[in-house]
Amino acid sequence: MEARFIISFAFVMISFLPNIQAKQVGCQEMNDTLDAILFQQIPELQSFGPYIEGLSKGEAHAMIMNRSCPDPNAKDTIDRDYYEMYVGEDHDDHTVRIYGIFINKDLKHILVYDAVDDSYTPLEKVRQTKKWKRDWARRKRWVEKHGK
Repeated sequence: MEARFIISFAFVMISFLPNIQAKQVGCQEMNDTLDAILFQQIPELQSFGPYIEGLSKGEAHAMIMNRSCPDPNAKDTIDRDYYEMYVGEDHDDHTVRIYGIFINKDLKHILVYDAVDDSYTPLEKVRQTKKWKRDWARRKRWVEKHGK
């Protein structure tokens, strides 16, 4: 598992990516593609890096990690059909998962994992929740106010 840190110049580059198609490549080779999909489909992530960096005064960094790839031999649908992405904070001695994001191997469907309910919900539905809207509005306001 390789963590990739969210840095501000990467946000600009992501917006110019063409539509992304699934490729038959190894799991690690998919990291850039999966990151790009996250930023295309969840543009809210653009405020996540500056928010974490600023709020922690540089002590924590936003990160994205590809935790697992689809396993064609798995019996569980999630394990068989989805890439598991870890979106969170990287501290010196630990990481904190903020979101578990699952991208279907066809690269067209995204699920958000809720650890409390142990459930997977389509991104479109999660986006309509008060909690999602409130959390991202708070992060965006913080970044706008503090100018990161």
